[in-house]
Amino acid sequence: MSKVKIQGNSSGTGVLTVTAPNTSTDRTITLPDGTGTLLTTDGDGSSLTGVGVDGISSSANATAITINSDESVDFVTSSSTRNATFTGNGIEVKHPTLTSDLFLGTQTGSDVKIESISSTNPMLFYTNNAERMRINSSGNVGIGTAPNYKLNIHETGTSYLQITNGTTGTGASDGAYFGFVNADNTLRIINQENGHLRLSTNNTERLLITNDGRGLSQFTAKAWVNFNGSGTLAIRDSHNVSSVTDDDTGKYTVNFSNNLANANFSSTITASNWEVDANIDSYMVASLRENSSQAVGYQKFVTTRLNGGYGNFKDPKTVCCLFFGD
Repeated sequence: MSKVKIQGNSSGTGVLTVTAPNTSTDRTITLPDGTGTLLTTDGDGSSLTGVGVDGISSSANATAITINSDESVDFVTSSSTRNATFTGNGIEVKHPTLTSDLFLGTQTGSDVKIESISSTNPMLFYTNNAERMRINSSGNVGIGTAPNYKLNIHETGTSYLQITNGTTGTGASDGAYFGFVNADNTLRIINQENGHLRLSTNNTERLLITNDGRGLSQFTAKAWVNFNGSGTLAIRDSHNVSSVTDDDTGKYTVNFSNNLANANFSSTITASNWEVDANIDSYMVASLRENSSQAVGYQKFVTTRLNGGYGNFKDPKTVCCLFFGD
């Protein structure tokens, strides 16, 4: 049979001893030297005093801390504007009236999980008391704006996205830029490094813009030149042409700054000449020279006068050459 024994002592405290059935081992509870109320299973904690824990007193809100049957713990502020629930795998921050909750914790395995528990409201990110980024309920990310697509970046002025890696550096003049210039709404793609810019479709490169400004593709000219072949030869303008050699009367070699991929390129050459003394146009034709006239690094050709001396080589005042290839 169980027994209850109260034993007093000179200090005024008491000891409550309980012995369970089938054992001779006593269990004791030391009662303090003072007046108080022992809580029962249906007590509300209103008389809980002197427990030696800061922040818990008889004036505490009895619903501020709730331990639920699943061992989760709820905390509510006195103003009831926010509360938090501690569970086995994280913290859920709630609003007592709104449906937007925030969960911070872990999910299956060791993955860290930060979740906005709302079917409509976005998750907002602030610095310096101002919104900087948001993720809406569809997973779209907006920086400086409410997003319309998976990533939406907005700036009232010039807006650039900068991309760098381990070799470019991380300064303002490093890496690549992609964005709009506010003054004229021009879209710019800028590689600030000494490298190329490659554009591809269907996993195949279609256009290569080299670091020296050349455009290489099947639809862009590999080289071109406009020059005066009469008297002292002079290049007016060109692209990927290092020089033009005056081999003889009506004979020229256009030298490429960068070799073409192979010698199977296409050449288009025109020539014309205004004869001042006769006040007439010289009708001229340009044609390729001998078997070795075409190589990856150059193109040889001749210009022939068709009137006023048919079949004679002539140095024209205007020669235009255009080259396409790989």
